[in-house]
Amino acid sequence: MREDRFAGRDDLVLLEIDPTRVQGQLRWEAGFPHLYGALEIEAVVSARRL
Repeated sequence: MREDRFAGRDDLVLLEIDPTRVQGQLRWEAGFPHLYGALEIEAVVSARRL
């Protein structure tokens, strides 16, 4: 059984990031992107509440 650690949360935001605008190192690990460095606001394409 998979534990859903975000169940019941109402303060989450989904960010869509343009990887070509990211200055830090972006690596795929365990199927998810990980950013090593700061996230520049210019790299955020959209944001929405979940």
